[in-house]
Amino acid sequence: MMKNLKTWMKNFYGKEPKMEEAHDETSYIRKVLGSAGQGRGLKKRTIWLASAAAAIILTGAVVLYASTGKSEVRYRTSEVKKGDLTVTVTATGTLEPVEQVEVGTEVSGTIKTVSVDFNDKVKVGQVLAKLDTTKLEAQVLQSEATLNYARAKLLETQATVSETQSKLNRFKESLELSGGKVPSRAEYDSAEAAFKRAKAQEGTARADIAKAEATLKANKSDLS
Repeated sequence: MMKNLKTWMKNFYGKEPKMEEAHDETSYIRKVLGSAGQGRGLKKRTIWLASAAAAIILTGAVVLYASTGKSEVRYRTSEVKKGDLTVTVTATGTLEPVEQVEVGTEVSGTIKTVSVDFNDKVKVGQVLAKLDTTKLEAQVLQSEATLNYARAKLLETQATVSETQSKLNRFKESLELSGGKVPSRAEYDSAEAAFKRAKAQEGTARADIAKAEATLKANKSDLS
């Protein structure tokens, strides 16, 4: 047994142990086992230290590469102030008015001048455009002539009424004086019918005057 132990120790340590260091076989075995355990522990510590050193070297290399590969980060500080924040947004879209009003004229005609342009701001009572008043002026003149004619017609019918009324009054007096003999009944009826026609024509003439006056007023309103 001692021979085998010496051979194993020689292979493990590279030399043969000295037997004089042990007093007996038992103490020698204990010494050999203790030395072997110490040798294996030393090898384990050596391997661990080498691994730790390699890890530290690798970590340092990675940090060094990362620090040299990037530019230095600089920070700028400033005092915080309260104020308005303006944000500009650029977009493509269609603008639509909140309210849209169609503007037109009460009369038809040709536009002569336009006082405003597209997208101009306007206010109540502002003149936007003017029409060509040539035709309107002609209509005013025509309605004035119609009114004058109606007035002349009224005067004519009034004269006819006065004439037929006088003739009818004379026939009435003659009938009373002659006891109903003169004039004849046919002549009296004819005079009475003429008077009634004259009165009717007078009423028509008055209506024509009222119509002509209304037309003239409307044409003047269109012109203003």
